[in-house]
Amino acid sequence: MIFDTIDNMKDYYKEMPELEEAASVLMSFPKQCGSYPMRAQGCRYALSQYTTRAKGTSGFEVHHKFADVQILLEGEEFIDLAFPEGLKERCAFDESQDIQFFDGETRCRMLMKKGCFVVLFPGEAHEPCLECRPETSSVHKIVFKILI
Repeated sequence: MIFDTIDNMKDYYKEMPELEEAASVLMSFPKQCGSYPMRAQGCRYALSQYTTRAKGTSGFEVHHKFADVQILLEGEEFIDLAFPEGLKERCAFDESQDIQFFDGETRCRMLMKKGCFVVLFPGEAHEPCLECRPETSSVHKIVFKILI
């Protein structure tokens, strides 16, 4: 996992060259929510707006082939992380979406704010989109799916 601000994203280009394209997209991303292809083979990104949700609504997600690069454009949310030990399946792995959901114990919580980014590698259990106040709030986010 990498957790930093977009101002420091260039520091990771050598280890993960797809971040350079992600940074380029941030300069002129589409205004409409949706999914878009990247130049890198098999990679894509999605622009979305949503309302944060209560802890445990979806559970922890795990990917097998893709790393998530999540960048908050507006709003705030928590992302909870769990160790793989002790995770309990909620559903079978969906190969077409590269995702499986689990219940588990939160081991770490990150506060995502505008200008933050996180790279979550395959196998790292995470529960994004969580409310950080007693009430829900609106979030604008871009998520890059990088084939590992």
